[in-house]
Amino acid sequence: GNKPSRRESVASLFAEALSDTSVGDPPPQFAIMFGASVEKIGDEVQQMAAQMQSANIPTETSGDTKREQTIEEKQLWALVDMMVQSKMLVRRATVAQ
Repeated sequence: GNKPSRRESVASLFAEALSDTSVGDPPPQFAIMFGASVEKIGDEVQQMAAQMQSANIPTETSGDTKREQTIEEKQLWALVDMMVQSKMLVRRATVAQ
């Protein structure tokens, strides 16, 4: 859901956080904490999804049945997307192209 607005929000947040950062600078504390937080939340969502999956062992399904992603899977992909985007934004600000 809402990929453009989530990505715009992350980009805006990092534009402000990286405004005083130059190539060669270490990543700012904000970026380090953001990355650690997204990873921690991702681990928690992944554990929750695994617990729910083990509680809901599906009956046999045909190989070509496409199942819907669970809310947890969607959240996990959103977190992965934010983590990749944030690392890319920090890299652009701190590493010469």
